[in-house]
Formats: sequence, C-alpha cells, structure tokens
Amino acid sequence: MLIGHSFGGFLASLSHLSIQVQRVAGGGRFGERLSKELGGGLEFKDFRAYSPGEIRVGETLYRTNVVLAARTLIEGWRPSQAEDLQPADLDPILALQPEVILIGTGMRQQFPDRAALAALYAARIGFEVMDTRAACRTYNVLVAEGREVVAALIL
Repeated sequence: MLIGHSFGGFLASLSHLSIQVQRVAGGGRFGERLSKELGGGLEFKDFRAYSPGEIRVGETLYRTNVVLAARTLIEGWRPSQAEDLQPADLDPILALQPEVILIGTGMRQQFPDRAALAALYAARIGFEVMDTRAACRTYNVLVAEGREVVAALIL
C-alpha cells in the first residue's frame, strides 16, 4: 500500500509540469525503413554496398570518391587520402548545409590535418571521421532518421 500511495503521490506532483520541444524532427519518415525497391528519384539516396575502390549508391556503382546527401550526389571529390584534405575540399559539403558530416577515409580510419577541418569547427557543424564502410552504415541510419547528414567518402 505504501508503494502504491508513494507512486500516486509522485504522479500527482508531476501534474503541473509540461513538456517543451526545442526542435521538431523533419517529418514523413516515421516507421519507414530502407527499401530494397528502386525509387524514381533522388529523394532518398542510400548506400547498398562498399568494397575498396568502389561503392554502390542505389543501383549505381561508383569508382570515384563521392559526397552524398539524401537528395544530392557529387562525384569525383578531390582528396585521394585523408592527409590530402584541404579546406577548399569542404566547400561543396558546407554548401549543402548539413547538421552532421561523416568523413570516410578509405579502408582504415585516418585523421585529416586539424587545420583542414577548421571550417567545420568555425561553422559549428558536427563531424565524424571513420573508415568508409562505417561511414556508409552510419549515413544510412542517420538519413533514415531524417537527419541532414552528408557523407564525404574517399574510396
């Protein structure tokens, strides 16, 4: 009886509280999952396969570095390895106005020079550096959640 009474008192003490939402997630994806069916456009690009030197986005195979957002794909991203990353290489990524950037550095995680990433720090954009396979998996999860994510991938 004391436990039930205490719990009821606890619930009553919460009755004056309200919930305030600071940010509402973009809608339209509640309960959806990645489909194996082909779509008709670029509404939701996702990674299907990765192996060293090539990546499959939707049903298209690429053998060049790519920058990918849910509605945008840029082929031929310049850096050949993480240490080659220059501040100018981030310009097309920043133009997409992401909330999170995933930088895939090939088969192994390699960190770019901190000075090359200064624009991301200045813009206060979250980013993660990881191997390309992990970046692909993470991108698919985040885009399925409706996040504004960009994956910049060195193959």
